[in-house]
Amino acid sequence: MGSCCIAVCNFFGENFTSLPNHTGKNDDETERLESECRKDALLSAKQRFGRAQRLSGRNVFARVFGGRHSAADKLIVVYAMPNGLAYARLGLTVGRKVGKAVIRNRIKRLLREAFRLENSALPKGYDLVCIPRPGIEGTLVGYRRALRLVSIRAANRCESARRKRTDS
Repeated sequence: MGSCCIAVCNFFGENFTSLPNHTGKNDDETERLESECRKDALLSAKQRFGRAQRLSGRNVFARVFGGRHSAADKLIVVYAMPNGLAYARLGLTVGRKVGKAVIRNRIKRLLREAFRLENSALPKGYDLVCIPRPGIEGTLVGYRRALRLVSIRAANRCESARRKRTDS
């Protein structure tokens, strides 16, 4: 393992040799994500999480929450709203119930990294607001899987609601 990957692994406190996913099972999907994470750590200079991919401002968050298209799992709740752009944008809301500031900041770092690494698998053209669930502190692999699956479900719900409005 290269020194860059070790630095990323140590930064997020992950041990990629025996890392269980958020359901407590170690399966092929987890191994695939772990190997991707090792590769992605080496490519981190090319993939960025720039200002254009961030949601900022009260009005933008209110628009996404107002759309009321969400999906959830054990780790996160994701709200989705079309943004008219060719890429997805991420907004994070981490409440005080999740934990003290150190824990909240760690979860935000993990979710931003999960978004950066899974960006190609996320639905394009959506604003995504992620809210981590209190009481469960996930891992990078768990957040990557949850973000990918839950954001796709939220985007599908948004699309089906749009189709229902146009059919009526």
